[in-house]
Amino acid sequence: MKDHEDKSVKAIIFDMDGVLVDSEKWWEELEGEFFHSLFGGWTKDDHKNIVGRSLKDTYQIVSDTYEVA
Repeated sequence: MKDHEDKSVKAIIFDMDGVLVDSEKWWEELEGEFFHSLFGGWTKDDHKNIVGRSLKDTYQIVSDTYEVA
C-alpha cells in the first residue's frame, strides 16, 4: 500500500425507497414509539394512514386525529 493512496469516499448510496434494505419494519416500530411518547397513543391503522404521504399531509392527519397544533 502506498502512503499517498487516496482513501476518500468515492460514492454514497441513498436507499430512499427500500430497494436495497427493507427498513419499513424498523421505521414503523420507531415511528410508533415516537408518536406514542408525544400523544399517548399510536396504532397500526395510524401508521397505515400516513405511509407514502407527504410531510404536510402527515402533519394534517396527525393534527386532526390527535387534536394537536
